[in-house]
Order: sequence, then C-alpha cells, then structure tokens
Amino acid sequence: MPCAAFAEQLPVPVLRFSADGSVHHANAEAITLAGGPARALDADVWRGAMHPDDRAGFEQAWTTATAGQTARAFVRLALGGSERPMEVRLVPDGDT
Repeated sequence: MPCAAFAEQLPVPVLRFSADGSVHHANAEAITLAGGPARALDADVWRGAMHPDDRAGFEQAWTTATAGQTARAFVRLALGGSERPMEVRLVPDGDT
C-alpha cells in the first residue's frame, strides 16, 4: 500500500512535507484539523498557527529531521478555530 493510501486509513493527522515545509500530502484527519482544504496547511499557515512559545522547540526538531534524524516536538496549533496541543513526530523521508 502506498504511503498516502496508508495515511488515509490512520485516525490521526498525517502530513508529508518537503524540507522547505511545503505539504506533499495531508490525510483527511489533517485537513479536518485545519478546518479546510489542504492548502490551509501550507508552510506559512501551519507555522503561523503554532503558539509562539512552541516555535523554537519545533524549529530545533525540524532542523534535526532535515539533517536525517527522527525528532519530536510538543506544539499547540490554532487551526480550525481552536488551539490543539499535539506531539509532532518528524521522520526524514528520502523520497521528498
């Protein structure tokens, strides 16, 4: 089963990004979280929706992931009309 098809079956938001933060794929749960179409999850939108106190930790995790290592961050995102705390797992993907 291709990655995108598998992600659609998961009951949690799954996003696939390029190193610059642009969205390659967002499953239905991620689109629901964003409260709209997949373009609502573009890099400037989801990074801008992050609580200011969480950005430094997330950016450190992003740097770790783009260097080829799995990383985690805890963030609060204000998407779809409410703020939601979540653990983000960043896994490098050689296919991006």
